[in-house]
Amino acid sequence: MRNTLFIVSLYLILSACGEKSNEVKFTSEGNPVVMDKFTSDPAPMVHNGRLYLYVGHDEAEEGQDFNITEWLCYSTKDMKTWTDHGSVLKPTDFSWGVGEAWASQVVEKDGKFYYYTTVQAGAPYNSKVVGVAVSDSPTGPFIDARGTPLITDDMTPNGPRGWWNDIDPTVFVDDDGTAYHIYSSEENLTLHIAELSDDYLSHTGKYIRIFPGGHNEAPAIFKKDGTYWMIASGCTGWEPNEARLMTASSILGEWSQLPNPCVGKDAKITFGGQSTYILPLKDGGYMFMADVWRPKSLSDSRYIWLPVRFNGKGIPFIEWVDKW
Repeated sequence: MRNTLFIVSLYLILSACGEKSNEVKFTSEGNPVVMDKFTSDPAPMVHNGRLYLYVGHDEAEEGQDFNITEWLCYSTKDMKTWTDHGSVLKPTDFSWGVGEAWASQVVEKDGKFYYYTTVQAGAPYNSKVVGVAVSDSPTGPFIDARGTPLITDDMTPNGPRGWWNDIDPTVFVDDDGTAYHIYSSEENLTLHIAELSDDYLSHTGKYIRIFPGGHNEAPAIFKKDGTYWMIASGCTGWEPNEARLMTASSILGEWSQLPNPCVGKDAKITFGGQSTYILPLKDGGYMFMADVWRPKSLSDSRYIWLPVRFNGKGIPFIEWVDKW
């Protein structure tokens, strides 16, 4: 839900994949890559060797912090030549949605693509909810998969305001194929992890709350050598803060918190950003993705993508590099 222009400092080799003839191609000449639109909350997915990036489209006018009206999709196979697939989903594509295309994540199962996202819902919900849309193609169009939200305020404890709950959804698919929905709830006080049903359209009833009252949002999760890792952010509005590192041996087990995973200059403010996703790479490595916004000029905010490295004890850390 942040105004951002999309930048890249990574050249990632991916294999070829077909494209539709009516889609717009462009070549990046540097940073930022997308020059004609403001975008927000990058959500990547790699499918058949191609990177798809789903973003909110910010059309804020003077006097507005942000106005995210729809979700767009861009894709690339080499991080240089990009395809603009245009709008793939709008809040009003949900029968109960009224606006605000906030953070999201897309995952694939059995040839179908599931789009989990935060939406402002109208009556009878009148609050932020999590919806799920589905498509037979990674470039849409996506349609409402349920007819009702996946998560609503009455399903989770409310914060003091009682209406800003259940945001920043992501999905993690484990080695056995079981999918888990991770999101910030209770007015950004508490992270929830809930097991998804086999059809990805509901929760099974198995869930945990992580660090209740800890003010965590923007969860980004990955697994390495049997250990689960999560990087999250504190809640300081538009101002960047120190990243939080969490770990567990079982995704629905007990989680513990470790020191800030960022090291070096500007580590205490996560290099000016906030976590969005940890992307597994073809070579076995991982990429940390983060928003970097500029509170005094939100329309000129950016992203960073950095490598995740591991120390001698196998604990992940992130250090700034200009190129990699």
